[in-house]
Amino acid sequence: RAELIEWRLPQTAHRSGPRNVKPAIVFPSSTVGRKGCYELRDAIRDIDIKLLTMGPYIEGANFWEGFDAEPADDDWLTRADLVILPAHVEHRPRRLLAAAAHGIPVIATRNCGVDNVDGIETIDPGDPDVLRSAIVTALRN
Repeated sequence: RAELIEWRLPQTAHRSGPRNVKPAIVFPSSTVGRKGCYELRDAIRDIDIKLLTMGPYIEGANFWEGFDAEPADDDWLTRADLVILPAHVEHRPRRLLAAAAHGIPVIATRNCGVDNVDGIETIDPGDPDVLRSAIVTALRN
């Protein structure tokens, strides 16, 4: 069975460093507290990035006010330098797996169910300082 699963997953491509002049970080979820949007907002404060968001702004239309943020288009996989989901709850991590399969670094919490997936760094939920450190390290690499 393990061989079948490995056969079905695409090989992870490897990319080196951000491709955009201003690194593009994708938040592949709606802005709702259980997806870690508050932690992400705290973690990226004062980091010069472009934030591409997916999903509705449930926590308010101006949730990302003061940030260089815009809704992601269908081409998010080609624009992304890093994908981040600091979720407290996640049942369908398809976008995280798609990003990792395309060689895009991913930071997610253990609650996303993606431990031990190549290209995905897992952290504990709820700590913006740990998240910030992981983001800064990923952008340097």
